[in-house]
Amino acid sequence: MDFSLFGFQGWSEYYNLHPIFIHFPIVLFPISFLFYVLAWRWRKEGILTSAHFLLLLATVSSIAAAISGYLAGESIPHNETIHHIMETHEKTGYGNVALGGVLSLWSFLRKEARPRGYPVFLGLLAVLCLTVFLSADLGGRMVYIHGAGVKAAAPLMEPGHPEPFRGPPQTETDKRPSSTMEPSKEEAHPHDHHHHQH
Repeated sequence: MDFSLFGFQGWSEYYNLHPIFIHFPIVLFPISFLFYVLAWRWRKEGILTSAHFLLLLATVSSIAAAISGYLAGESIPHNETIHHIMETHEKTGYGNVALGGVLSLWSFLRKEARPRGYPVFLGLLAVLCLTVFLSADLGGRMVYIHGAGVKAAAPLMEPGHPEPFRGPPQTETDKRPSSTMEPSKEEAHPHDHHHHQH
């Protein structure tokens, strides 16, 4: 183990900090939903209190994710394909923040220690979990399929061999630039999100 790699050295090389914040709402909203369901089933006030605080944490973290995501969209170079996905990803993120905020306020309006209109509350929280997952899928496609904010991948290493493994001879199709590599000058250009016509 190389301990010299520790120390958050990558933070200075990231395009943005959005990947650090985005995982919290993806986890916290579904766990909050699970706790609300368990509280409904078992009628345990302690579980309900935990669900309430998890929802508040999820909403706060979604705000941090939305802000860092906005800054990311303004900072990373990207092509038209990524920009198209990014717009839907961005609007979905804002919708998640809005719905999370509504449900967080709703959770304070209680009857018998539970949010009023509990079935409707749970239904909307389930919808929120779905849209959070859909937004996460869009973000994953931008990064892992189209290479948004990602440096060119290093060559594969053949097991037990010190030199990079180049693989079998390439066909003409394989020789075409990968979408994960640096975009060409024709397709890669920063977008002005303030004046770009959508």
